[in-house]
Amino acid sequence: MTKSSKKVIFFKVEKPFQKIERIVNVSKYHFVKNHLLIFFVPNKNIATYLDDLLWKTPKMSFLPHSIIEDKLSSDNIIITTNKSLLSSSQEKLAYVFNLCSAPLMIDAFRAIYEFEDKTDPGKYQKSQDRYKAYKDKKLSIESY
Repeated sequence: MTKSSKKVIFFKVEKPFQKIERIVNVSKYHFVKNHLLIFFVPNKNIATYLDDLLWKTPKMSFLPHSIIEDKLSSDNIIITTNKSLLSSSQEKLAYVFNLCSAPLMIDAFRAIYEFEDKTDPGKYQKSQDRYKAYKDKKLSIESY
């Protein structure tokens, strides 16, 4: 059995500010490369927080993006709570940043970004559960 060419990238974080840094840096990278980056979030409160963060960070500029619930927009950075939207992005082969506690078992992606979240024992356990789920699916996994 061969591993998938699709990959999951886990970012190790021990402090909350490291999450913000990773989110902003990944967003900037994909914005410059003109890639589709979809943030999958668990609820509207997180979507609103992320929306605010991307409009205010980096300090001397902002990252254009949209909160979308029903269909893809022309923006390259999208925030959504709608999992079915992720499968509709197949033609663009999006990069997905999963900010939910469950693993993303979707096929339409180039890479999934995850946090190996050591800020809390419960969050760390959920990170380990997601890691195992991706490994069981035989996806290529990288950690940074």
